[in-house]
Amino acid sequence: MLSPDQQHIVVGVDGSTTALQAALWASEECVRTDSALCLVIVERDEALQYYAARTVEEVAARCRTLRPELCVVNRVSSGHPVECLIRESRDARELVLGGLGENPLGSVSAAVAGRARCPVVLTNGTSGSWNGPVVVGVDEAADSAPLLQYAFEAASARDEPRLEIVRSWHESDNGHSSRTPLSPRYGENPLRALERSLAERSDGWAEKYPEVRVSRSVRIGQPVPVLTRASENAALLIVGRGDDGNLARNGPGSTIIGVSRHANRPVAVMPLRSPSGTYTD
Repeated sequence: MLSPDQQHIVVGVDGSTTALQAALWASEECVRTDSALCLVIVERDEALQYYAARTVEEVAARCRTLRPELCVVNRVSSGHPVECLIRESRDARELVLGGLGENPLGSVSAAVAGRARCPVVLTNGTSGSWNGPVVVGVDEAADSAPLLQYAFEAASARDEPRLEIVRSWHESDNGHSSRTPLSPRYGENPLRALERSLAERSDGWAEKYPEVRVSRSVRIGQPVPVLTRASENAALLIVGRGDDGNLARNGPGSTIIGVSRHANRPVAVMPLRSPSGTYTD
């Protein structure tokens, strides 16, 4: 049993190889962040819950073999998988899932990642750990403070604490799109305004985490290809999302679905609020 104040990371397990890989990745994350590992399997049929318990225990054994020092807790839940995992997210440090699968528009992972109350890491078939930087994609539409705090914490926990803060920009924005509410100074072009905004929003966090080596860049292009390229050698890619109920609402063009399908690294989806205090996509 977990104590009420014990920091923990939840992994959704379903007997698949990708879920096992997610659990192994989360085991390393637990060691980095001094967290307990909570493995959850959802089985609505009571007659099958015995087999579900065996499945989750087998995953737990693999995690303990990888990291014997881990505190591992298993849970068999009854109910709808999405609702059970969202409930688990209320008290978790992170929720880790295998990925969006072949049909991201209807997957459990997409629904959970779109509604969870904590960061959701989609490991995308990854079980290993790299020494590359943490990459975080930011824009101007939402409060970036929780996103940057999470990114700096994730970078700080690694052996080589490096963080790359990336903003995509393309000419059709012209610095004045609905997702770019900038106020360029007199004579300042939009690209320069974005670079200044990145520095202003991240400087305070860099002072709080002096051990993290920080780089910032505004890269020309659409968000999905920009962030996919930026994450090629990354340990983790972090993106923000609003509270619209499901990532599938925006269809295949969603930035989060796009990077989750194309990036070859784990993708963390962080819930954000807009400057007005409401969730934004």
